[in-house]
Amino acid sequence: MMSSHYDRESASNFLKHKSVPNLSYLIYRDLPLLLNKYISKGRALDYGCGPGLSTRFLANLGFEVIGVDINKNMLEAAFVEPDGTPFAWIKHAKTPFAADTFDLVLSVMVLLEMPSLDRVQEAVNEITRVLKPGGIFLAAVGSEHFHKYEWIDKTTFDIDKCQNLAPGDVFYGYSKSTGIRFRDYFYSNQNYIDVFDRSNLKLLEIHRALGLADEEMPWGLERTVNPFTHYVCRKGR
Repeated sequence: MMSSHYDRESASNFLKHKSVPNLSYLIYRDLPLLLNKYISKGRALDYGCGPGLSTRFLANLGFEVIGVDINKNMLEAAFVEPDGTPFAWIKHAKTPFAADTFDLVLSVMVLLEMPSLDRVQEAVNEITRVLKPGGIFLAAVGSEHFHKYEWIDKTTFDIDKCQNLAPGDVFYGYSKSTGIRFRDYFYSNQNYIDVFDRSNLKLLEIHRALGLADEEMPWGLERTVNPFTHYVCRKGR
């Protein structure tokens, strides 16, 4: 999670995502399918790793991965599990890696935590820099519907006032399953597409995960409206 506002308690609460059924299931469920379609092995960067859940997810898929984040509370939570997974602290956007280092960069619910499109662009430019030519960037963000509705375990505060947000407008949410309070920023689908294009990333796929009837989750709206959007891009050779 590429945000500096989470305190130690919030960072610790993110680890509950491992054991409590929650909306983020739809972020991770289809990642193996998407990754296997475009890249199945190699060196990976988890950009905005938070407490390391997404980093270890990639490691379990066989990637050689390192996670980076700007929030030291998040990294402290990431190191709680002593399995040797590497993590590093960074300042916004800038990483200590050489150009053309990684086969894959993943960012999970990171870009929507940046308070302007300029900041989003700066981060994606850095991600592109460290990707190898032909490398894959996969970004999961809140969809254009994310802030508008009540989901199985997440709500937006002042939801009526958040129905017509402009790009860069802030909104606040709450996870009932984990107790986490979020501060996110709205960007449209076209905003993200334009950012990728300006970074010379080729958009390969836009994936919209929906809840399925045969899953042991109390899906409601999630079966017809996607709370998250996954963008898969490739760096030019």
